[in-house]
Amino acid sequence: MVAQLSTIESLYRSLDSMRDRQRELIDAEDPESLFEVLAKRERVVHELQHADGLFQPLNDEWESASASGTLQERDDVQARIDSIAHLASKVASDDNDDNERMVRRRTVIATQLAGLSISRAATTAYGEPNKESPRFQDREV
Repeated sequence: MVAQLSTIESLYRSLDSMRDRQRELIDAEDPESLFEVLAKRERVVHELQHADGLFQPLNDEWESASASGTLQERDDVQARIDSIAHLASKVASDDNDDNERMVRRRTVIATQLAGLSISRAATTAYGEPNKESPRFQDREV
C-alpha cells in the first residue's frame, strides 16, 4: 500500500516540479516549448489517472489495514495520504493561476491583432500603394 501511495505522490511531485518551467514559458511567450512541457504533463496526468484506478482498492485495503497495522504504519500511510492531498490541491491551484495567465496573454494578443487590423484599414483608406516597379536606378559606372 505504501509503495502505491509513493507512486501517486511521486507523480504529483512531478507535476508540481514542471510548474515553474510552465510559468516561465507562459511569461516568455514561447509556445513551442510550452507545448512540450504541457505534453509531458499530460503523460503524467495519464499515469495519475491509471494510478487513481488503483486508489479505490487501497481505500478498501486501508480500512482493514488500519485496524490491524502498527501505529507507525498507520502514521506513514496517513502522512502519504496527507501529502498527496496537499500536492493535488497545490497543483490544481497553480494550474488555475497559469490558466488565468494564459487567458490574460491571449487577451493582450487579441488586442494587438485588432490594432493591426485598424492600422491596415487606415492605410488602405487613403488609397492603394503604388505597385509599379522603379523606372530608374542609380548605378555606378
